[in-house]
Amino acid sequence: MSDHVPRYFLESVDSTNEWAKRAIQKGAFEEGCIFQTAFQEAGKGQLNRSWQSRVGQNALFSIVLQPDFLPLSHYAYLNFTVSLACRAVCSSYVPAGDVRLKWPNDIIIQGSKVGGILIENTVIANRRISIVGIGINVNQSQFPGSLPNATSLYLQSGNRIAVDEVVFRIQRELMRGYALLRERDNMQVIQENYIAALHKLHADINFQYDGKSCSGKLVGVDELGRVRIFAGGQTRVFRHGEIQVEWI
Repeated sequence: MSDHVPRYFLESVDSTNEWAKRAIQKGAFEEGCIFQTAFQEAGKGQLNRSWQSRVGQNALFSIVLQPDFLPLSHYAYLNFTVSLACRAVCSSYVPAGDVRLKWPNDIIIQGSKVGGILIENTVIANRRISIVGIGINVNQSQFPGSLPNATSLYLQSGNRIAVDEVVFRIQRELMRGYALLRERDNMQVIQENYIAALHKLHADINFQYDGKSCSGKLVGVDELGRVRIFAGGQTRVFRHGEIQVEWI
């Protein structure tokens, strides 16, 4: 892919994922292209949770991919790849910080959330498309009371950082990892690297499942992206949304 990937920018939009979907439906696109905004009026995360951000202070963007080489059963590897790319770039700004991945798709530093990922898979004009929505708190220094556990690269490093630089660096790192993902021999290593970066790996956690309070040890994530928890003498797997983990 060219280093001069198309980038589309609007000062304000409902969400970059929705904008990207509308744009793709109207015509051709270059894989890896970026849809970026300074403010999302209806930004969203997993399970339709809202994403709140100050205007112009954070990296809010979507990258369009066409992973037709991936079987549907292996789509979790795309999330692994995107998460590792975000972690790598965030780590470069806060070398003293501990940047980890909170299952399934949050980026955290010292236990506080600095970013999140929302991958939406769709079919447009008979093409399987993945729209990778990414939000990274870059320069925001204050957060609403409804987000008591949020942080930013600025708060963690003490340095103001160019938002566009973060966007382009993540895009380049993602496309590098995406090229490796195409070479199917790398899939196990990608999964292992994701697991090694997990927040609370091998730690005891509490979680809610089927209306009950449970506890166990987080031991990994399987090839379908399900979390693996050792509880009650056995390792069990759970899909996102099936359990609610008490991370704090």
